[in-house]
Amino acid sequence: MTGGLFLLSCTSLWNVDDESTSLLMQQFYGYLRAGKSKAEALKLAQQDTRRKYPHPYYWAGFVLTGDSGKLIAD
Repeated sequence: MTGGLFLLSCTSLWNVDDESTSLLMQQFYGYLRAGKSKAEALKLAQQDTRRKYPHPYYWAGFVLTGDSGKLIAD
């Protein structure tokens, strides 16, 4: 991902908890590094976060804007 343009925003629809968001984002970027599409990475990260934080408040408010496909390495 070095030197590439990263056209994506993963935002929350409401104020979120710092601890659960940290977990979700770590998982999200880990899945991106593993080659998942952005949409799949968010879905998997939300599923992971849901195991520890079952209430939707902690994981359901995140949405992608922009290109949801795979990152393109240069």
